[in-house]
This record gives sequence, C-alpha cells and structure tokens, in this order.
Amino acid sequence: MPTGAGDKMEVDDKLRKYMLGMNRKNANGAGCAAISQSVESLKFYLKAGAVKTTFRLEDAELFVVDVGGVLRDTTELDSKSFEVGFKAASMEYWFDATAVWHLKGLGRYKNRKKCINALLAISDLHKEAELTDILKKPDAEEFVTALIQEHIAKKGADAVEKTVQVIYDEYGKFFNSEEGKKLVETIPGSQEAMSLLKQKGYKVTLFSNGGRNAVERDVPYCKILDAVICKEDIAREKPSGEGIVKAAQLLGVPVEKTIYIGDAVVDIWASRDAGCRSLIVFDNGMSFPEQIAREKPDFTFNNIMEVAYAIKAKQKSMLQAKKIKTR
Repeated sequence: MPTGAGDKMEVDDKLRKYMLGMNRKNANGAGCAAISQSVESLKFYLKAGAVKTTFRLEDAELFVVDVGGVLRDTTELDSKSFEVGFKAASMEYWFDATAVWHLKGLGRYKNRKKCINALLAISDLHKEAELTDILKKPDAEEFVTALIQEHIAKKGADAVEKTVQVIYDEYGKFFNSEEGKKLVETIPGSQEAMSLLKQKGYKVTLFSNGGRNAVERDVPYCKILDAVICKEDIAREKPSGEGIVKAAQLLGVPVEKTIYIGDAVVDIWASRDAGCRSLIVFDNGMSFPEQIAREKPDFTFNNIMEVAYAIKAKQKSMLQAKKIKTR
C-alpha cells in the first residue's frame, strides 16, 4: 500500500461529527462500526487515493451530481406515489417502501414504467415472496424480467399497458404535488458538501432523470450550482450518458475530467456511456452494495459529504507538502 504525507493526517473533526449524526439512529450498535469504517476509508484515501485508476478524485474539474439518493431521499414519496397510482387502478399495493426503492436500483428498473411493470407482475404472480428476497437473488434482474413477461402473457399486453399508464400518470401527479413535497427529506450535509466543492474550485452541476419542477423544489440551492440538467433537457435518459456529456460541453470541461456522482447501477452505466469516471455513494443508495461491486465503479464513498471532505483533506495535504518542499 502506498504511503505518503497524508499518512499521519487527522480526519477533519467536522466529518467525524457528521458521521456520528448519520449513524446515531442505529440502535443496535452498527452505527459505531459504520463511523469507524467511514473514517478508516477516508484515511486510506488520504494515503493512497483509494482509487482503482491513475485518475485521482481531485484531478476532476467537473462534478455532475445525481439528485435522488445523493442529495434528497424520496424513499417514502416514491412508495406513496406508487400506492396512489395502484389505488387509482383498483389494484392492491402491499410493498415495503425501502424494498421499492431498491427495486428502482435494479439496473433497468429505475425507469418508472418498467418499475410499475415489475410491481404489477410481482403482485400478481409472486405475492407470497418478500420483494427484498427477490431483489437479493444473484439473477434478480433476469428473474423480475421473466415475471413481467409471464404477467403480460397472462393479462394481455394492451390490458397491462393501460394499467401501467394509469399508475404512471397518478404517480406523477402525487410525486409533484404539495402533499408529496412533505415526504421529501434532504440528505444531511448535502448542501454543505455541494458548497464546499464549489469553494474548492470545482464546477458542479446536477443531472437527474427527474423533472425540473421536482428537482428545483427539492434542491432549493440550485442557484449556487453551474447548471441543472433534467429530463426535459435531454432526448435519452440514463443509462444514456447524454446528460453528463451535455453538462461537460455546457461548461467547457473535457468529459474525461468529469466525475458523475450517483447511487445506483444505472449511474455507473451512464458514466461509462459518457466516457467519464463514476463515483457511487452508499448511504440512501438505490442499488445494493453487492450490485454496485459487480459493476466496479471508479470511486465509492458513503455519502457526498465524505467526498467533499476527502477532497478538502487531500488539498490541505498537498498544500502542506508543497510548503515543506519549498523551505
């Protein structure tokens, strides 16, 4: 393992306090372990860069940031929106909110219509199974796809499409409503992390498959960012990298000097399609860690606050090393 000037650097106390706050809700003691793991991960980053390539985190010029799972938590809102849609279609809805969030992190199922198709198929054909158990199958995506095909064969393509459209429309109405807004939670430290990245000289933009109204509603500090790109601004949503490329071109930054920060497998796919680096955060993430590991992103952190403070610490280390060298 490489060593260097950062070997003895202390982790910023503010990051420690943030980790403590994020994990205090874990009553079984797992929070302390998570704090320790986070701090040790950051120490390793300071020593070795914690990267799988020669491209270092601080070498980026532009950070393009996803919204859901990185800056805002819409786990409850997503599930409630699906529930409203199912009721409008006279369908029973019994799914756990966290399980539905992870279904959206299952590769192609971040797409809302595909997710609805999956929920309908599971509800009709596999009701006795826990959704979480299905999602943890090694072949979960293929399993769910097969269920959808079986469901369509059973109900008929036209009938399924009509039901999906009703649920889709009602989901959108509730998700974008004032009542829905009450279920949105800002991920702690996200605004401070974005501000810190800006202060350190990086360009920062948002890129989300979500609509602009909801994004600007849930990220009120959009005005401090360099750009906001939403589904209205692109022809192809993720896993296409079109939005990332557009952000880089808009700000005059080479895409190879860009890092996309997301929380799901589809975000890694979009990064690869764009030709940039991928960074995944695990706290509030849509995809399970084992799903992320199979895709081999360029960087992984627990949350965006950890990313910002890692860069801050690395820059401080480099500055100290430069001062020592010039003495």
